[in-house]
Amino acid sequence: MRLSFCARDLGKNLPAVADGLAAIKAIGYEATELWQQLLDATDPDSVREVVDRIGLKVVQICPYFNWTGNTEDWRKSVETARRFVAYSLKLRKPFIRVFTGQVGSADATTEQWDQCVRGLRQACDMAAPEGIGLNLETHRGKLHDTPESTLRLIAEVDRANLGVNFQPMHGRDPLESLRMLSAYVRHVHVGNRKDGRPSQLADGDTPWPALVEQLKRQGYEGFLSVELVAPPLMDFARRSYDFLKNLIVVR
Repeated sequence: MRLSFCARDLGKNLPAVADGLAAIKAIGYEATELWQQLLDATDPDSVREVVDRIGLKVVQICPYFNWTGNTEDWRKSVETARRFVAYSLKLRKPFIRVFTGQVGSADATTEQWDQCVRGLRQACDMAAPEGIGLNLETHRGKLHDTPESTLRLIAEVDRANLGVNFQPMHGRDPLESLRMLSAYVRHVHVGNRKDGRPSQLADGDTPWPALVEQLKRQGYEGFLSVELVAPPLMDFARRSYDFLKNLIVVR
């Protein structure tokens, strides 16, 4: 396993993000993730020049889709998918993160499920000829907010390039969820909370030592990508790197 740090909290424009990326590279991280707000506001060639100069891999890019909204939301999501396939090609084919919209699996209608499946099939079919994968980030308030609903969505979309960005889910046993989704996990988001607030990875409620051991047993060789930040940011980045590196190497 290798370590990544998400760029979402590193700055609001490319020069600020570049400074942050250089700092996380100096700590030892090998990769980063980039969010829609930066990519839509910046020439992707300039982004590629920055990450190449610093020596980081872009492992995933993170747009926002709404396949469960109205017709216009659905159309815009198709446009976003097309745009992010182009971004991925510019950035050497990182994964594309998927959020399905603002409706949870328990509240979605049959029509919302069906239109989401149609949208995801279209996005996957755009990306597949280029060798680009899409990952459902397990997250509350989405169709992929439980392991069961995530597996349902993967089965109904039925595309080989649709996988899972595993993130421990609210109210579920994270080890059980990880085991259930093991065949599809291609990327992992790492963060922790204590009493509902972001915490150091070692101090929160999510058992990352046990999760990393489970990932090893499953043969996972991808990235652990630190996402949820407890300030101060660079102190958190350093402590998170040391914590995760110890789990990968020692345990």
